[in-house]
Amino acid sequence: MRHRPNPNRSPLAQAGFTLIEMMVVVAVLAIMTGIAIPNVLAWMPAVSLKNETNAMLGAMQRARSLAINNGLEHRVLFDYANQTYQVDKGDLMSGSTNWTTAWGPEKVGDNYFYAPWWQMENEGANRPFLRFTANGSAVASIDQPYLITYNTHGLLYIAWIQRRTGHVTLEKRTY
Repeated sequence: MRHRPNPNRSPLAQAGFTLIEMMVVVAVLAIMTGIAIPNVLAWMPAVSLKNETNAMLGAMQRARSLAINNGLEHRVLFDYANQTYQVDKGDLMSGSTNWTTAWGPEKVGDNYFYAPWWQMENEGANRPFLRFTANGSAVASIDQPYLITYNTHGLLYIAWIQRRTGHVTLEKRTY
């Protein structure tokens, strides 16, 4: 049997969807959203931690770049008490004694923590720093210092700093 168009309905109304079809589509979308939301929520802490880690790595790369471009030492200064980090400019190519803030301080986000694990110079127990010389190398007494960033969800990143070149590589782990 052939369906005949109703002359009283517009052509668009004849090509439309029924209420049942619309309800089915809405139900399917609701189910898909219900499945997707928990996965997205579980994924967000990892993304946020990586963003926080990349911000700290950006500070290290900025300090290294500024040291090379300006011919003066730069350092990334970590402040545990205030959960901040900043880039400072030294007064010499190597062995600086006077430091001025070049960038920052930047606050570490809530529920994120960092732990620099290197034997380094220290301005008090809560203010370790990593220096970069005018040739881009990192000043540390071990060959490969590293920085750990972690959150309360069991995720962590380790940023390995090559002392001789100042380059940083990132590794993701769980604990």
